[in-house]
Amino acid sequence: MQGELLERFADTQSALIAALDAGDTEAMIAYTRDLGGITDALRTQGVLRADASTRSQLESLMKFNTAAAQRLRFLRDHVERRVAAIQGEQAANTYANAIPRR
Repeated sequence: MQGELLERFADTQSALIAALDAGDTEAMIAYTRDLGGITDALRTQGVLRADASTRSQLESLMKFNTAAAQRLRFLRDHVERRVAAIQGEQAANTYANAIPRR
């Protein structure tokens, strides 16, 4: 069951990233909701406190989270610039990579 959930998580994260890239708002909302359900199921099963192999899989899946977060920051900046342009203002460059470096 854990393997199936982790696979669904990876597939759903990939689909979310594709929706972000395509600007498909409805799909973004649906995939985000799906990810919430999958994450809850993983927590319920105790996967987040699992063995080293599962933790390794989860760490690799975090790359999907990072990719999605970067796209969201970029899209937010794009929307803020468009709103500022509509209002006749000049938007500051707000896009920044806020992901902590290790």
